[in-house]
Amino acid sequence: MKAKCNQRMNIIKILSHRSWKLKSSTLVSIYNSLVGSVIDYSAFMYPGLSDNLKKSIQAIQNKAMRLIFERNWSKIGFNESTSSLCVISGLPPVGVRMEGLNTNYFRKAVSSNNVLIKKLQENYSRIYNTLKPHKRTLLCYLNDSI
Repeated sequence: MKAKCNQRMNIIKILSHRSWKLKSSTLVSIYNSLVGSVIDYSAFMYPGLSDNLKKSIQAIQNKAMRLIFERNWSKIGFNESTSSLCVISGLPPVGVRMEGLNTNYFRKAVSSNNVLIKKLQENYSRIYNTLKPHKRTLLCYLNDSI
């Protein structure tokens, strides 16, 4: 996923050059289409990723926003916060986006009476109180959404 995103970032690097004269809103839409879609498609595996991998996925979005909004690291530095990049771009942090996608998926699955998801949720709920998982799983989103 990281390799695919980084490959597509090259297109954003080219299009964000001033000579193209594209608006930042257009570039954010291109980012969402090319890179954001790859990240969104892998939302189901986000809860199982290590913290380092989660940070590296967020770093991809941050890099794109720096390119789009001409945040030159030599002037500002690499320390510009994720929250400030999210504010200027109007995009949520990757983790928030992933949690939202997973929650929506499970809400729709339960509301449409998806038999497999309902059975999975029932089994998970039965043992959830005894396990008290330390790491959030996909089924945590299901319990949150009900």
